[in-house]
Amino acid sequence: LIAVNKELLDVKKSVQYMSDKLDESNENLEQQRQHFDNIHNRIWEVQDKTRDLEDRSRRDNLVFRNIPEAVGEERETGDDCERKLKSELNRCYTDIGGIQFERVHRLGRKKKDAVHPRLIIAKFSSHKDRQFVINNSKNLSKKENTNKMTVSEDFSEDTVAVRRQLWNAAKTAQHDYEDATYIITHVKLVYRRVVLSYKNKSSDTFFSRGYSLYDIQKPGWYTVKTKNSGQRY
Repeated sequence: LIAVNKELLDVKKSVQYMSDKLDESNENLEQQRQHFDNIHNRIWEVQDKTRDLEDRSRRDNLVFRNIPEAVGEERETGDDCERKLKSELNRCYTDIGGIQFERVHRLGRKKKDAVHPRLIIAKFSSHKDRQFVINNSKNLSKKENTNKMTVSEDFSEDTVAVRRQLWNAAKTAQHDYEDATYIITHVKLVYRRVVLSYKNKSSDTFFSRGYSLYDIQKPGWYTVKTKNSGQRY
């Protein structure tokens, strides 16, 4: 009996030792997880800063589509692009004045079998002129816009990919919210975030809730509902 009790005591000590080791391992694992999360967050911060710097360097740029391009082997210079761009702008905008550019050129290499003209990117000398063109892009719907020219902002490749991902997520949320408690009434994309504005059916109160790029990786991210979630709109 004494031998059995001694053996049981040894087993208990072994179990306790293993339990202590497991707790120590779990603690170390948690510390490593927190360390990894900190590194991951730091990487995101650096990527965001890099992307933001590149986007800032492009803030005076605009990209134009459907501006006719020289056919065949004829080479188009920057001056040719600028002259064509100014001609299109003067036809579609009123009171546009003497807009000046630092650089104007086509994007990409010319292809012999291309159906559409290459894009034109223009760096404006004045940020005010650039804002005037983009803010009054409704003028491009006029009948004078015979070439159906369009204009868009110039973002870095990373930002374009993020905005596309956010936009697709927002469209999914819009589609699935039709019969949900909250109805999406407006979708607004901001830098690395999608903001969904929705209405509470019971009170007709509008709310606005923001979701990050990390949030939308989770299935059903837009179905999370809390009584006071978001901010009143």
